[in-house]
Amino acid sequence: MDIPKKMLSLFSKAISKYRLLSPGDYVLVCISGGSSSCLMAKLFAEYAKRPVDMRLCFAFLSGEADGEDRVLVEHARAHV
Repeated sequence: MDIPKKMLSLFSKAISKYRLLSPGDYVLVCISGGSSSCLMAKLFAEYAKRPVDMRLCFAFLSGEADGEDRVLVEHARAHV
């Protein structure tokens, strides 16, 4: 699942504009398997590739995931 550059740009700008993260913050993204939580996980994963001072973790909550969502969930599980 590739994130459009415009979406990632808007996501990054919102984090900066609203000061949602401070240096050294821990971010826990909970993945239910639904499209919105999987998108949020992917956005944070892409954002974390930048030189930012944050620690990113994923948690899988009960829910149904299949297809590309299942791949993201399994990847997150492997890296927690």
